[in-house]
Amino acid sequence: MIRRLLTPEAQKDPYAWCAVYSAHCWLACGPFGALAIGWDVWTAAWVTPVLYLTLWEGLQLFLVRRIRLVLIWDALADTSAIALGCHAAACMRHGMYYVAFACWCASMAVMLAGWLTRDR
Repeated sequence: MIRRLLTPEAQKDPYAWCAVYSAHCWLACGPFGALAIGWDVWTAAWVTPVLYLTLWEGLQLFLVRRIRLVLIWDALADTSAIALGCHAAACMRHGMYYVAFACWCASMAVMLAGWLTRDR
């Protein structure tokens, strides 16, 4: 299933794109939680997206033969999902429920923009 989601055809499908984006928000909980055990949640909320961008997305960009602008936008979109997931979790930990909800709303806005872009 994951292999099919990574095909160029699947990236054009708005349903698949939104599913992958929201999965990144959930995916953030693992590394965030591991870092939050040793550090405070705010440090983990900032470090996790930076590590994701440099290690995972950076490695993907390094391995492609020709970097295109669409790959950079995809890396930034995926990292924004990771960042919003981490910050929402940190806010929930400290009882900042309205800010956590704002993070969710922001992720919905990114998904809507991606949906509209891919639905054309």
